[in-house]
Amino acid sequence: MIHPRWVGLGYGQAIMLFLALSYYNTLLAYSLIYVAGSLFHPLPWAEHSASYWNDEVLNSYDGDYDGVGLGPVQWKIAVALLVVWIVVYLSLAFGKDILTKVTWVTVVGPVVMLLILLARALTLDGASDGIEFYRHWKVRRRCFG
Repeated sequence: MIHPRWVGLGYGQAIMLFLALSYYNTLLAYSLIYVAGSLFHPLPWAEHSASYWNDEVLNSYDGDYDGVGLGPVQWKIAVALLVVWIVVYLSLAFGKDILTKVTWVTVVGPVVMLLILLARALTLDGASDGIEFYRHWKVRRRCFG
């Protein structure tokens, strides 16, 4: 049990955690939109990545909105943010057993994906040229600062 004088500190910590989580969940929502976009062939951002970011992800409007404020609701971002918050809630609601499994997936998963991408990159034409260039660049940089 906590001394009543320290209850405000606990509430402050909860508010700070919520604010930090809101920021990072927004970044995850943007990433989720890109993951959903990567399911299409060809990739939607293959030709113009800046326009994909502005028009599809942020869904920016051309100033046609007459109201005051931030503009209309961006449904792609809202749905992606809802999915991220649901995942966070489910991760916390079921206790440490599920959180352990989620941690294994979110830690080991990206490492496995990076190893798969490395293996794929090493099998592409010209991969040895790129590795050789990097090795010589590294040596030159070490010698000449």
